[in-house]
Amino acid sequence: MPVIAVTGLRAEAKLAAGPQIIVVSGGGDGVGLARALDTAAANKASAIISFGVAGGLAPGLVSGSSLVARSIVAEGGERFYGDPVWSRRLSAALGGAPIVDMAGVDAR
Repeated sequence: MPVIAVTGLRAEAKLAAGPQIIVVSGGGDGVGLARALDTAAANKASAIISFGVAGGLAPGLVSGSSLVARSIVAEGGERFYGDPVWSRRLSAALGGAPIVDMAGVDAR
């Protein structure tokens, strides 16, 4: 079953594309993203992931590092948790990528 990868940028969508990956790029349009997700979900995907490329501020984090989010902490402090089983499986598939908390900022 395919996986839906949601990106914010078209350049990220190109990186996320692959076999059994349905890529949906939001581009800052929440309404359009919701419509695209409804369409993509009709393909009976096994999971939805958020995929992005970002700058890291953690000491020792090298360029090109893969990270898996345990949670996303929003600007107001609200925390959105991912599925811990899925996070561990994704981390293992990425060669032991660290599972971390990430900051989420809704700004362009």
